[in-house]
Amino acid sequence: GAELEADIHLMRSSAGELDLRIVSDYVRAQNTESDRPLPLIPPFRLGGSLAYAGEQWLADLGVRYVAEQTRTAEFETTTPSYTLLDASVGYRLFSGRVAHDIILQGNNLTDEEARVHTSILKLQAPLPGRTWAEHPADLSPVLLSPRIVSKGGRGRRTATAALPPAPSGL
Repeated sequence: GAELEADIHLMRSSAGELDLRIVSDYVRAQNTESDRPLPLIPPFRLGGSLAYAGEQWLADLGVRYVAEQTRTAEFETTTPSYTLLDASVGYRLFSGRVAHDIILQGNNLTDEEARVHTSILKLQAPLPGRTWAEHPADLSPVLLSPRIVSKGGRGRRTATAALPPAPSGL
């Protein structure tokens, strides 16, 4: 297998920083006795993101392509390819030495059906469709939910204020 990760600093100025990140990985695994592919091997993946961080504004736009997996083990099914588009925008407030980040993040903005080949539940549980969440790991159905992060002292405190659900059809 192979992995690639590159962080390219496109701009550094008093207005902020603009960074490009490129990631990719590929695994090919074979059972040497049966000469068949091993099960649950991830397909080729390629992704990139463009991130801006200014004094008060933050923004990120990312895309991730996952190729079709046709090299399957016995009793395993193929998995179609998919492309995910994610974006976030945030605003940083300062209170003394504490910074508060208010972030609005959207995942899978194109509402692509995506199934993870390495999941034994891929046929029953695809990745979530388009969501607006309070942080990347949140898979809740909340459409709009800003995140306020207070950084200061020794720890990180997070408080979430949920907005009423957005109208259906978004």
